[in-house]
Amino acid sequence: MSAAIGKHARPCYGSPVLSSRKTGLLGLALALASACGGAADLPEGGVRRSIGADGGSITSSDGRFTIFILPGALGKHSDFEIVPTEAAPDSFGPAYRVRPNIELGFDAQIAYRGDLPEQTGDTAIAAIYADASEEDWAPLPVDVLHDDPALIQTHDDRIALYYALIDGGEPGDTTTTGDPTTSGSDTMLPVLSHAADIQPIWDARCGGDGCHTPGELPLGGGLDLSGNAYGAIVDMPAVGANRPLVDAGSADGSYMYNKLDGSFLEVGGGGSPMPLAMPALDAGTLATVRDWIDQGAPP
Repeated sequence: MSAAIGKHARPCYGSPVLSSRKTGLLGLALALASACGGAADLPEGGVRRSIGADGGSITSSDGRFTIFILPGALGKHSDFEIVPTEAAPDSFGPAYRVRPNIELGFDAQIAYRGDLPEQTGDTAIAAIYADASEEDWAPLPVDVLHDDPALIQTHDDRIALYYALIDGGEPGDTTTTGDPTTSGSDTMLPVLSHAADIQPIWDARCGGDGCHTPGELPLGGGLDLSGNAYGAIVDMPAVGANRPLVDAGSADGSYMYNKLDGSFLEVGGGGSPMPLAMPALDAGTLATVRDWIDQGAPP
């Protein structure tokens, strides 16, 4: 497998002991067990989230890797984990160990954000399955490949043991190149961004002539949503609740979303719902905000 090439060149990711493609899955499993301890222990850099029949998403702690579980894909709640790992074979980008390794009722949508190879003809998200007879990365079909912002997206009918971005091999059929809002999969989720999809909502309903502008900061709790509010809200602490304004990857854990959907009192917040003294966001706009946060709050 090729390491990075061109201006985005970087060392291959992998363990100096277990980076060989011929490392058996038993060896990988043993390394995983020794490195990660019991199921209740979340390794450093790991992320855990409960997802149920209504669907949801989970994003790695570095913000690069996201799995979207569609509504109806699960029959019951499951605790999902994403943990960066060096126990997998070499790859272009970081590799992630994922749990649980289960089949799904509907394909999961899987996205990788970050540097891509300069030449992307052989670039793909790849998987290693817990029950696989092959001991190397299996490239998945490329549904979306977008250069700016750098994004590659695929789908999978089950959750693999490992995922990573690779640069080499023979990926499956590429269905879309360029526009990240379309794909060959009927269930592909649109990829949202703060600049294109969310800031216009703040401008129309919260900034502009609303409360969260420089001239109205006391009324807006000191939060300025005018211009580009991304840096002021993502992973920033909320005033009035012990949680971030936007918890990238979790709308339910984001106080701004709690204020928008009316659940702020349930999470220990106070005050009034947003927008103040105005009609609530319609269901479609609220769903856009939720989807953006659950996708990892891309800028």
